[in-house]
Amino acid sequence: LSGWLSADPPGSCGRAFWCVPTVREAPRPEALLSTDGWPEASAFTGFGNLSSGQLSRTQPVFWVARDGVSLLIGWRVPKLEGRPLCKQVTGDDGPLWNDDSVEVFLDPRHTHSDYFQFMVNANGARTDARGRDLSWNGEWTARTAKNDSCWAGIAVIPLATLGAVVPEAGVVWGANFGVDRSPAQRPMGGWEQEEANLTWSRLGSGTTFHEPVSFGHLLFGAADRVQVTSVGAPWRRDLQVSGASAAPVSLELTEGSGKQVRNEQSPGAGAFALAAGRLLPGDYVLGVTAADAGRTLAFLPARFRAVGALDGRVET
Repeated sequence: LSGWLSADPPGSCGRAFWCVPTVREAPRPEALLSTDGWPEASAFTGFGNLSSGQLSRTQPVFWVARDGVSLLIGWRVPKLEGRPLCKQVTGDDGPLWNDDSVEVFLDPRHTHSDYFQFMVNANGARTDARGRDLSWNGEWTARTAKNDSCWAGIAVIPLATLGAVVPEAGVVWGANFGVDRSPAQRPMGGWEQEEANLTWSRLGSGTTFHEPVSFGHLLFGAADRVQVTSVGAPWRRDLQVSGASAAPVSLELTEGSGKQVRNEQSPGAGAFALAAGRLLPGDYVLGVTAADAGRTLAFLPARFRAVGALDGRVET
């Protein structure tokens, strides 16, 4: 088996999960320098700082899909104010976590213990591991592209290098996605600079990506796709969730106390833009769900702090 539902099914465990459609091929990485560069794939944003869990003020977008033999992963990471990227490593199997890079963690058997790690920096240099074993080397490729405002990439990971077969519709893998940022790429979050590491799935320890029991989920299907490519600027009290989806998308916003503030839903499939209105300062919990006819295709949980307009912490 290539994966299965276990004691933490995506619809009820509260962690991030996303549907993975089947596509013919991946685009060139240059296409992903725009957030609408891969309309056939699923896409998500909503990354939080590793330890605090708070949404970052600079949000990457990741794309996921598969073809007949490989998992296809794309990304777009913004450059903070156009500042230069740190990309010192040029060869494979180097310490990419010190550069501006992305990390992909895959648990194809959904064991919560046996997983693979794939890293790519802005140069396109690669590092991989099985768990924490850096001596493991997989057969996979990655390409990157850059412009003045962001850098992007595509990784093609053959199922065979993961010891997996083509996943049937409904199969679930454990997965997480991370971004490593050099000091120049870390915005101010309040009075302090944001953390170096961003994570898609909230990790319990808040100190390491290597926590497979807390990974999110990839849910394989045939053609279903959900793209959530922007959350606006909720830290500035301006929450706007937008993208395109094969199923209606709902937004639920609660205060930190648990009191519901907003509950909005798109009218149907297609492009959507859900706004929460002008928020009061405070702590909030966001849930974005794509579901149709009792099937949940994607779920994004996030936390953020909205700052008052006259509070200096609103500036980045």
